[in-house]
Amino acid sequence: MMRSVISHPEVIVVNSVHFRKTLDNDGELRLTGLPGKKGEEAEVIVIFQHAAPEGMTLGDLLKSDIVGLWKGRTDIGDSVEFARELRKKIQRRGN
Repeated sequence: MMRSVISHPEVIVVNSVHFRKTLDNDGELRLTGLPGKKGEEAEVIVIFQHAAPEGMTLGDLLKSDIVGLWKGRTDIGDSVEFARELRKKIQRRGN
């Protein structure tokens, strides 16, 4: 009798930590007190929130830094699908 072996992909446990920090110096952000251990890999996504000026037009929005934010990212294939998956993750986290 021949048995087939099914290979399972590696299981990765993700621990998410949310910080809201204010930059003390231009371009500098320091995180301390993280739950990780030396040698563990961490992925950091930094999202800056800027208040939209009152009366911002579509043209103003298109000229802003928001459009093309993910341009040149080699780890994002389809940016629309990437954004959709981010929204799904955020919705699941809220439940």
